[in-house]
Amino acid sequence: MVVKKKREAEQEIALFKFTKEQLVKSKKYSHQRDVLNALLSDVEVYTFDEVDQKLHEFLKGKVNE
Repeated sequence: MVVKKKREAEQEIALFKFTKEQLVKSKKYSHQRDVLNALLSDVEVYTFDEVDQKLHEFLKGKVNE
């Protein structure tokens, strides 16, 4: 029962949208603040899933020589 409520709460949070400033200041992304500042727009809002996808694409990208 407790696990079910915790999962529901996590799913609700995943649907919220956050500003770049909120995401950069969050504990979840504290180790990637510089990358977020470069990737995210100041005028858009993002879900955690969107941010995770952008980070994944950036970090797995091809290095130019």
